[in-house]
Amino acid sequence: RMRSELPGLLSSPGLMAPSSAWPRVEALGGVAAFGLGTLALGVTYPDPKARPSAEEAVALLVNAMRAGVEVIDTADAYGSGPDDMHYCEKLVGKALAVFDRAKVVVLSKGGMRRITAPPGGRPSNTWRPVPNWTPAGVRERICASRAALGRPLDLWALHHADEFEPARLVELMRAAQELVREGVVNKLGVCNCSLRGLEALEHAGIDFSMVQNEYSLWERQA
Repeated sequence: RMRSELPGLLSSPGLMAPSSAWPRVEALGGVAAFGLGTLALGVTYPDPKARPSAEEAVALLVNAMRAGVEVIDTADAYGSGPDDMHYCEKLVGKALAVFDRAKVVVLSKGGMRRITAPPGGRPSNTWRPVPNWTPAGVRERICASRAALGRPLDLWALHHADEFEPARLVELMRAAQELVREGVVNKLGVCNCSLRGLEALEHAGIDFSMVQNEYSLWERQA
């Protein structure tokens, strides 16, 4: 029953405060500080049948934007596994083709891969960094994300930056910075990055606009 209600979930009157009352993020053009993550629209863990259909997912994204959501968070690895790369980015692209708000900021991330279960094995939700990732690999993934979305990326972040040593982190972000100059990406950020990594980026002169670290009921240290 819940899946059948997904498209209208965010269109219910009184579900949330008017977006005009939400705090704003001036560094990202004054967009609302509340966003929508897309991980649950793409992963198939623990039950492959729990993933909504593409049609349901796109309808949810469209209704979220109509309700005032101005930040959508996704990643190139949000899907069922290595053979399903860019799945959620394509969903976001389809939703933007239906309802494209001028102020919507799309954040995508790259640098991780999801390890799925072998045939007949137990479901897995393990994430690992891309092995031996190179600057050329960064360019390839960001350009693929841009193609999946059908528009330049507003914000791209290195996914789980702490998985990379500071020197490698700087090298990869330098490659991403080249794509900012080329207009493929507007701004850069890092996800799950320690103070050590942030200091390395600052010392190297890497320009980044966002740090996305986990802070929740389960994780109380940011």
